[in-house]
Amino acid sequence: MDLQQSINILKALADPSRLKIVNALLERPQYVEELAQRLDLAVSTTSHHLKKLEAAGLAGKEKEQYYVVYFVREEVFDLSLRHLVGFRNPEAGVQDQRLQDYRKKIIAAFFEGGRLKRLPAQYKKRLVVLEELAKRFKPGVTYSEPEINALIQNAYEDHCTVRREMADNGILEREDGVYWLPDSREAASPGIRKRKKKMDKRKALKREYMEAFRAPGICKITNTANGKVFLAGSLNVEALVRRHQSELKLGSHRNEELLKDYKELGAEAFTFEILESIEQSKDAGFDYAKEVEVLLDLWLEKLQPYGDKGYNRPPKTR
Repeated sequence: MDLQQSINILKALADPSRLKIVNALLERPQYVEELAQRLDLAVSTTSHHLKKLEAAGLAGKEKEQYYVVYFVREEVFDLSLRHLVGFRNPEAGVQDQRLQDYRKKIIAAFFEGGRLKRLPAQYKKRLVVLEELAKRFKPGVTYSEPEINALIQNAYEDHCTVRREMADNGILEREDGVYWLPDSREAASPGIRKRKKKMDKRKALKREYMEAFRAPGICKITNTANGKVFLAGSLNVEALVRRHQSELKLGSHRNEELLKDYKELGAEAFTFEILESIEQSKDAGFDYAKEVEVLLDLWLEKLQPYGDKGYNRPPKTR
């Protein structure tokens, strides 16, 4: 997903009326007049909001007899917030350069001939200066307190203040009078340093979560009494199966015909299976949502789960 797609989705949802429309469509597909009546909106206003949702890829429409029926695009609503904000930042290089220029400006203002003229009063500038002084230490080397003092004193007289602030801000690690640089400069950032143990645990959990690839794919619900089937796709096909099972059990499934048969025949008359799943791609930019859409179209074409054969809505005729 690129930046513009994320912006379009977030903008489309940043409206109370559109959120209410989405909420209604999540229950079941509906036509414009029905939504307008339900939400107490003008038909023209409802149409306007639906066009915005459709343009953002959040909703789709199909013509059924005399009505245009709108529905939510399940594959988009299966996206997590991480997907929306995890786009490739086109300005990353420019942003990094701005940060480097900012640091260079501070260093030029407070250093002269390799020596620090004074410590900045502003905290964020002070950190830049302390990190610049820390370049005098070598990674993987331990230093005694006198050694640290001597290296700092080469650049600034008040070695005690600098040493203490480096340790307090995590720029230097300290234990039993021995000092050393942290494993990475990121780990030395003050906010991260103060929550290091907690963050390490969270990072480990996050890594485990991210490594546990949740396969996208297509699932099929079969009515064993009459052979009718229902097909659906998702970026997390196992979760999709569980969701359909739960919605049918709770009586909240959006497919009214499927729900009616489920209530009449009972859970034992229905089977749930994963028809096809997508393996994890080595390509970081692989579009799983598009692949799910293509796979679903192929399975719909193959099984034709419409009318007497299934519960899916037939495609629009051109």
